[in-house]
Amino acid sequence: MNADMSAAYLRRDPTVLSWFDGFWEDIENVDNWKGLKHSWQRSRIVQMLLHITEQQGQQSPITLQHIKDLGQEDCFAVVAGQQPALGGGPLYSLIKAAQCVALCQQLQSLGVKAVPIFWCASEDHDEGEANHADFLTEDGEVSRINVPFDKAGSSLHFQSASSWWPTLIQKLENTFGSAIGQSWFNKCEPLADESTGHWFCRLLSHIFSKQGLICIEAYQLRPLWHPHLTHLVDHWPSLPLAKRRKEIMDAGYADSFGGHLHEPPLFLDEESGRTPIKGLATKKHTNWQQHVNQEAISTGAGLRPIVQQIALPVLAFVGGPGELHYHSFLGPAYDAFKVPKPLFIPRSQISIISPKVRKKIAAWQLQPDQIVPDMPPPILASMNQQVDDVVNNIGAQINQLTQIPINDNDLKVRVDTGHKQLNKALQKLQQSLERAKRQQQQLPPFGGITQYLFPRGNRQDRVVSLSQALWLYGPGIGETLVNQLEAIQPGAHQFISL
Repeated sequence: MNADMSAAYLRRDPTVLSWFDGFWEDIENVDNWKGLKHSWQRSRIVQMLLHITEQQGQQSPITLQHIKDLGQEDCFAVVAGQQPALGGGPLYSLIKAAQCVALCQQLQSLGVKAVPIFWCASEDHDEGEANHADFLTEDGEVSRINVPFDKAGSSLHFQSASSWWPTLIQKLENTFGSAIGQSWFNKCEPLADESTGHWFCRLLSHIFSKQGLICIEAYQLRPLWHPHLTHLVDHWPSLPLAKRRKEIMDAGYADSFGGHLHEPPLFLDEESGRTPIKGLATKKHTNWQQHVNQEAISTGAGLRPIVQQIALPVLAFVGGPGELHYHSFLGPAYDAFKVPKPLFIPRSQISIISPKVRKKIAAWQLQPDQIVPDMPPPILASMNQQVDDVVNNIGAQINQLTQIPINDNDLKVRVDTGHKQLNKALQKLQQSLERAKRQQQQLPPFGGITQYLFPRGNRQDRVVSLSQALWLYGPGIGETLVNQLEAIQPGAHQFISL
């Protein structure tokens, strides 16, 4: 059994909620957060973020103010994160950043000093997730570009953005032609020797400059948690984590970490490659760190949320279903290292509908939220009832073949083969008749509509590259998303027209 933990969380399943510090609505209880204390290095955080944003060239007045605010004890961060990828990655990365901004604006209206931060997980080295981008046409067709990175096995903050940029621009031009955001996006060309991670941070910082989003790459914050490295290894809570894992799996949920939390997930992150540091469970109280490049030590998914809390005063974390799943395992680690748990905020989902597709949906007298994946087209009025009756009778006669007892194996094979061929021919006839009905009523193909709303059976934001949205609609889509996300609940889905 592999139950849907995200759905269980949203319906307030008590077992699932016991693995988190409450439900997302608890963030509105402002008094719970005003007294939150921890020994964060706030002055150093400010200095580091000022330096990072200066390097990005994205120090808008509100961004600078947000950074300075983090130096105050009553200011907290709302964080969203994602690894960078060719073209920026899926649309949900842009939505995460927008939701982070929207949540901060809501908290600020309640009197909480809240600052939006995007944690760019450029320490990730999974090339299979990052070296491609998918694009969706208004006919529902999905196509992909794939560009191998120059440095196989290395993290994304070592991978050049210039290596995939020409292929991306050519694909956007060939697929969508001239568009509102074309000129602006072309100006986002990577700088000389700019990494994929740095390019992504610079892009998001520009899109949300008016909202003061701070974008940082995970490796840049290592100085804030590296002094705790020995303590993290020596006091890794293997047994409590194993107990939590058993609770989760006994409840019917999958193991996000494949049983690999018996020791802290650490990696040696060098330009030549990112490799796991093995055997840490047996290296407690030793000088193992002296034999590696300490500045290159990075974390895996099981430790990343903990060092995030050590490094930054994070109040809430915006994440998707996968992130919610692995956060459920980590409560014992938060407790062991006495760092505040962030309140988990489920990522909302946005599907963008172009005016052309909106007209197609209206022609079928439907609303977008009435359409589900793989939905057959609505039944249309018959053009000739006698023809329809004969076709239906043919289908019934064909299916009778399977009900005849046949002892001769050769005859049975021939009948089964013929049955399949007849059904295929009948299906072709039925499709042709339905197409004639649709054309008579001047209706667009229905399959293209469902494929546009659910490419590969998924919501758009899980498939479509955010570069497509920026090409088609320009950087103003960032503010549009923020406004939309302020109006819907976390974890909800919304169709928007642009």
